[in-house]
Amino acid sequence: MTSEQAQKEVAKQLPALARGEPDGARAESRIVDIVAAQRKIARPEAQAQVTRAKAQFVKTKDETIATAKSATDTAAGAAAGTSFMVVIALLIGAAAAGAGATAATRRRI
Repeated sequence: MTSEQAQKEVAKQLPALARGEPDGARAESRIVDIVAAQRKIARPEAQAQVTRAKAQFVKTKDETIATAKSATDTAAGAAAGTSFMVVIALLIGAAAAGAGATAATRRRI
């Protein structure tokens, strides 16, 4: 198997690995076999490398999700503050329009 074929096969196995369950175990085993063959190392060493890479992936995914949640919370807070200010501006505008209409009506009479 060429290096390019190995990369394609590993990429094909990643969705099953992410799903977990029996498909994930088979996919992980297949990836370990490919890593061992491509790097010409023993299977236990390849298993350790794949396990480290998988742990790093999970850690990065969790950090990304936490960052996205934090950004969403910040944006929601900013949007709430902005909408509150818009409501205040509308109320001030309505009060000013009412005062102007009242003043204009008094001058005509």
